[in-house]
Amino acid sequence: MKKSILRQPFSFRNKIFFNLLLFLGFSAIIGLSGLYIFLVNSEVKEKYGLREYEKKLSEISKENEKLEVSFLRVDSLDNAIVLLDGLGLEKAENVSYIKVVDSQVVVK
Repeated sequence: MKKSILRQPFSFRNKIFFNLLLFLGFSAIIGLSGLYIFLVNSEVKEKYGLREYEKKLSEISKENEKLEVSFLRVDSLDNAIVLLDGLGLEKAENVSYIKVVDSQVVVK
């Protein structure tokens, strides 16, 4: 008579194999859990650092806009002075203004 494999009790060799497989399974679960925690932690650090860099970039961009506006003001004033000097205009010394008596300036 042949003995069925299912009816055989665990032999010593099978118990060692089962314990080794159980140990490797738990070790894999613990190792992968540790790896997951490490990867999530490193990604959170990177996102936090990226947020800090975005804040610095925003501050530098605002400062750059202010500097551009001030540069354009200075540059436009310099250009206006050069343009006025080139037109040959004379400085007005005695200015008189026209006073309107009625609300109508031109009468038919």
